[in-house]
Amino acid sequence: MGQYYMALVSRGDEKRVLDGVKGEGFVGSKLMEHSWIGNHFVDSVLCSLYKNPARVIWMGDYADDDSKINIIKDGMNLYNAVWKNRDASISTDIDYNGMYYKSMYLVNHDKKEYLNIEEYIKECTTDVDWCVHFLPLLTAVGNGQGGGDYWGCNEENVGYWANDTIELVDEIPADYKKLDIDKYGFVEND
Repeated sequence: MGQYYMALVSRGDEKRVLDGVKGEGFVGSKLMEHSWIGNHFVDSVLCSLYKNPARVIWMGDYADDDSKINIIKDGMNLYNAVWKNRDASISTDIDYNGMYYKSMYLVNHDKKEYLNIEEYIKECTTDVDWCVHFLPLLTAVGNGQGGGDYWGCNEENVGYWANDTIELVDEIPADYKKLDIDKYGFVEND
């Protein structure tokens, strides 16, 4: 069976459940159906983080079966917030604004790390011009439990930034460490 994912973006009391399948009413999509550079849904979530930090989690609908992951954060059950007891007031679409982000940096304020997006794309694009998007993979919870999940290079590191405070920026903050693309770059198996 396929596992479906939706994104939860939270800033303080503001919680947004985002679904890449517009007009269908919170159905989600399989992780690798939308996790590629150029996907407007993923790009819109990424661009919403521009100079606007938020906690991000890409929650799979099988994630509550994963006892290795503590999905309670700040008193909120994240799985329920996305998939079960979702309050319509926290759920919304997000529009892609076409922002060019490829020369920017994605920073993790909790781990004090950053990802050079341009370098990631250069290193992780295959010979057929396919590149797995870093945002859903770095923040995914539940990977490896269903069809359509990510199976490839560094799959053990999927979810490394799940529910951390992430921001898209023009400049690297002082004292932040560069994320090792050899360890956290994602390239699907053939």
